[in-house]
Amino acid sequence: MIELRDFQRSKVYRWERKNFSKSRVLTHAECEETIKKICTLYKMPKELTPEIAFSNNGYFYPGFDYGANKISINKGQNNLWLCCHESIHAILYMYYGLSRCWHGGEFVFLMSETMSKLEKRPKTDLIESASKIGIQYEKPDFLNRIYKNGRHAKNNSDVRIHS
Repeated sequence: MIELRDFQRSKVYRWERKNFSKSRVLTHAECEETIKKICTLYKMPKELTPEIAFSNNGYFYPGFDYGANKISINKGQNNLWLCCHESIHAILYMYYGLSRCWHGGEFVFLMSETMSKLEKRPKTDLIESASKIGIQYEKPDFLNRIYKNGRHAKNNSDVRIHS
């Protein structure tokens, strides 16, 4: 398997810190609820929703583990931004497997769209701030398939299960 170069990872992290570092801290229950809400928004079947693991001692490396289908969150990282970030990784993995960069254009588009909804901020401002520092973004093609005329499409069969 050839791993794609994550060419804009450091720029995306910088952009996120600038725009979302003050996002609110969540309880464990709120983290779980937020992750489930984001997964539902992008039509992830309940059986594919990632498990969530919390650590109070910093033992976990925070992130999304696609092999275990698990999101790990350390104490002090339980905020809206991190829950959104890791949920977006799970969603993109569900639709594309490993065929996309982890922090590529589709990731940035979904991060902007989702955080704008969660924090009630204009998506255009987030996209503009990403563009200013040279971050590429693009609308994922699966969005057109799961939403028809602004509504959820019925009989969606676009979810791919990767094993």
